[in-house]
Amino acid sequence: MLMVETRIVAELSGRIISLSVGVGDKVGEGQEVAVVEAMKMEIPLASPVSGVVVGVFCQPDEMVSEGAPILSIKFASEEGSHDA
Repeated sequence: MLMVETRIVAELSGRIISLSVGVGDKVGEGQEVAVVEAMKMEIPLASPVSGVVVGVFCQPDEMVSEGAPILSIKFASEEGSHDA
């Protein structure tokens, strides 16, 4: 099994309202991990995978630009782990 890292990024420029996880926390696929306020809307960000948070790149009340990394999650992947 191969360990892979993925990043969750801000979909729009805005302000981080909340982070519900920290480094070392386990997350499930679809779990809300942060909320960004953009254009007077609250946009929840969910984990695309089940894994462990290995990096947090912002703090609540911080302004972020579109595409800015919010956090990083390491997860196990079957892809690429077999002999070719």
